[in-house]
Amino acid sequence: MESFSKEIYDNGHQNGTHNTNLYRQEKSKTPSSVVTNTIKKQNTKKKEDRIRLWRILLVFIIFAVTSIYRLNQHTFLTKSFLAFIDVTIDNDYNNQTTTTNTEWLRPVTEREWERMLFGIFTYDSSNEAELRMANRETHLNYFKHYYKSTITSDDDDSSIGHDTICSLQELLNNITLSNDSNSCRIVYTFVMGGGIGDENMKRKVNTLDREKGASSKVKTRCLYQDDDCGGTDITKWTIDTPQCNITDVFKTELKKYNDITLLSLPENHELGKTDTWFTYTAMLTRQRPDLQIGFVGKIDSDNFIRWPVFLKWFSAHRSNIILQPFIYGGYAIHKKVCSGVAYGRACAKKEFIAELFAAGAMAYMSTPLAQHVFMDGTTLQRKKEVWIVGEDMQLANMAYSDPKITPFVLNHRYGDGGYEISVHCVNNPVNYRDWYFKIYPEQQQQQKKE
Repeated sequence: MESFSKEIYDNGHQNGTHNTNLYRQEKSKTPSSVVTNTIKKQNTKKKEDRIRLWRILLVFIIFAVTSIYRLNQHTFLTKSFLAFIDVTIDNDYNNQTTTTNTEWLRPVTEREWERMLFGIFTYDSSNEAELRMANRETHLNYFKHYYKSTITSDDDDSSIGHDTICSLQELLNNITLSNDSNSCRIVYTFVMGGGIGDENMKRKVNTLDREKGASSKVKTRCLYQDDDCGGTDITKWTIDTPQCNITDVFKTELKKYNDITLLSLPENHELGKTDTWFTYTAMLTRQRPDLQIGFVGKIDSDNFIRWPVFLKWFSAHRSNIILQPFIYGGYAIHKKVCSGVAYGRACAKKEFIAELFAAGAMAYMSTPLAQHVFMDGTTLQRKKEVWIVGEDMQLANMAYSDPKITPFVLNHRYGDGGYEISVHCVNNPVNYRDWYFKIYPEQQQQQKKE
């Protein structure tokens, strides 16, 4: 039996050795090109596998970052709500009583999109009064007219409705509205200076850039922590009633419409009104995080915004908006371009420190950027140092005032339809209405029915 098993083993071993030798002989006959191609295919497959793995990893990282951002945002807003709890303790007769403003205890409703607050810059004149009316009758009521004249479908954006646009005053005075998850995606208010100025202010704009001969001592640019403007007390930054003389038309308008914000400084165009407005909005968004305002900005009164175009364009940049905290947006002109003859070499001044500026027709910042550069991210001295005449360039200087931060620019010059977002009507109320209704004729028909 043992000899039989040994014989089988020996035969198998010999056969195995024989087969191995045959394989080696056959392998030696294989062309080298076949071997090379096989190796290349294996390397290509390995490379594709690595690329596929990195793609999966990248998607996971984006998902994780987005989730963390949303979680932190929700946590921040929830904690901020606790600051609004108004507790008073009365220790008379050793009896402790506590009263709480329960309206502010409502949980923060997470929104699909954070709100955008725009100040529409205006002043007291008959032409501006007509422009304000044109604003109210057209783009500021676009969605109300749209939902009256159009049958909605399943394809419509669920975050957009008849109350997509609200005034700031509506939002501040209506807790139900402010806590709604879809309403007031666009928030507006007309912005005007209500303080007392002087005749010398007219000369001041021409002399500030030379810092000589500016005889007016009236405060026209209010900065955070500046005691002359109220410091950090937001209640001193606006007033309920104009301190200056106003027209009868404007008096009537103040009574009829609740959509005007009066800054405590005198009305001015190039002397600091823009910085004052952005400082006020930065303070407001920090004090009222429950409003969930993610962007603050300004619009010129002789421009109307094509909101459907803007919201579509804005949505296309959502990935950048989620990941970039410091955003500066608008129709931006690069420094090299605006330093040329076509722009009167406006950006060639050494005082202009920004890489570009957004035209004043529509310009905005993310709330984190506005709070950083207009509040405690830079010193009061630094804010004074970056002053330059020209409100659009001044806003850009503020956006770039912290050397450690380079804003991410959402430039309306690029992307599908970005250049169509705003329409400039050259300070003409008649053109304003005509051009608007030429683009949206169905809204004119709706207005006639009303």
